[in-house]
Amino acid sequence: PAATSYAGFVASTDGQTGPLSITFASPVAAPPAYSAGGTGPSFSSGAPVNATGTVSLGGGAPVPLTGTIDGGTLNMTGAGWTLTGSLVDGMITGTFTGPGGVTGSLSAVASAAGSPAQIYCGWYEGVDLTNDNGVFGSYSMVIAGTVVLGTAVDEDNEDPIDFVGTANQ
Repeated sequence: PAATSYAGFVASTDGQTGPLSITFASPVAAPPAYSAGGTGPSFSSGAPVNATGTVSLGGGAPVPLTGTIDGGTLNMTGAGWTLTGSLVDGMITGTFTGPGGVTGSLSAVASAAGSPAQIYCGWYEGVDLTNDNGVFGSYSMVIAGTVVLGTAVDEDNEDPIDFVGTANQ
């Protein structure tokens, strides 16, 4: 059977981001029907499936990863990196620890030739309406079809805020 590819990103608690690519040795689920977040498939049973991929952070060189997904739980390691996540509704979310103890979150969605995942990153600025203080930080998101999966990091407290949404085309 054909492999299943997921594309996404990692976002550290200090505001660094980088690409994440995961390929499963066999299909873990059909690519999600990109209609709304939370409507894609989940991997709930079966034998463990081998996974390979790459990750980088802050413009660093891609680091090869290997691991498995078993019962919907993803575990991957390589060169000082440890990734742990869950595949639910066609989306992989989780956390990572990298070299030097850097930590953060990860997000990825199925990427297919007819509907490739697109990854965006940038900066935001606004006002916290609860106290009229200015807020700013970085964000990363992956969009596939209408599914949006992302992380924002507030520069003041460095706490990642994960989000899911719907893109209108």
